Amino acid sequence: MATYTVTHKYLIDNYAVLQLLTPSEIAVGQSITVAGVDATFNGTYSVYALPQYEYIGIDTEGDLLYDFQVPIANQVLFAKVADDVDRVAASGTVTTRQFARG
Repeated sequence: MATYTVTHKYLIDNYAVLQLLTPSEIAVGQSITVAGVDATFNGTYSVYALPQYEYIGIDTEGDLLYDFQVPIANQVLFAKVADDVDRVAASGTVTTRQFARG
């Protein structure tokens, strides 16, 4: 199991983004558990993207949009139906299970 510290949170167009304090080995499609952030963000989710730029919403086709002028490292994006949340500092953790291969 690996646990990462959350530093920021935001939610736009039903996609939530958490910024982590350190680089992670989280992969797209991996299950994560968010705890200690708040009632909107806490829960278990499947990672949809690992953006390296600020997520700014979706276009009319449903594709994710980014501001390529604003790099943000160590982000994890997942689907979350909820009201939008501006990008703000946050605390909490993201935990993943790591299984032995053999």
